[in-house]
Amino acid sequence: MKEYLYKQVQDYILDKIHNLEYKPGSKIPSERKISEDLDINRMSVRNAISKLVEDRILYRLHGSGTFVANIKNSRGKMVVSSFTPDSFNLNMSALGRYTNSRVLSFKVIYDNKDFKKFFNSVDAIYELCRIRYVDSKPASLEYTYFPFKQFIDAIRYDFSESSLYEYMEYKGKRPVKFDKITEVIVDEKVNIILDNKKDTSVFKTTYIGKTEDNINVEYTNSYVNLEDIEFKYIRKK
Repeated sequence: MKEYLYKQVQDYILDKIHNLEYKPGSKIPSERKISEDLDINRMSVRNAISKLVEDRILYRLHGSGTFVANIKNSRGKMVVSSFTPDSFNLNMSALGRYTNSRVLSFKVIYDNKDFKKFFNSVDAIYELCRIRYVDSKPASLEYTYFPFKQFIDAIRYDFSESSLYEYMEYKGKRPVKFDKITEVIVDEKVNIILDNKKDTSVFKTTYIGKTEDNINVEYTNSYVNLEDIEFKYIRKK
């Protein structure tokens, strides 16, 4: 699977933020300038910037340009107000934290009635279980379910190295809309895997990922340690 050009642009911008060449509140160069500097087409640059805006690492001001957000609060924690399964690594990278993933299991499940209904009568689904590390410490655990029929060759990929969402985009079925249910829980099994004390609270988010056509292509349960993260809720009126 090829590496997408927009991912190269994302990494370039994140490195600039990490090295404080792009400081919080400062304006980043124009799409045209970044395109020329990297010799990458402007559409890829625009897609990369849009993704970083979506993940609250950058923000746009109409008529003024694109700026670096302040993703740390006064206590040095990452503030996340709009969280998706792939934004965790991006935010941590922007903070200069080293992240990596390990696949605990990846298998096909058959005849699961709940998911058969959820994925519109698909008989088989994938279950991908991954643990994410920040600075070599366990930080989050994810169980992701997605339909086998639409991603038949997924089993060939190592999703500790490859991005699941980039693979889904390669297949033309990347989730772009998310329904989310969040809660703080104590889960002994999760705490064992994350090397926590058994009574440690973790932040659980259930994501339902949909394509532009509102087709369900992902169901993820994510469990995140709260040590380095502050979640900010915005109430919509």
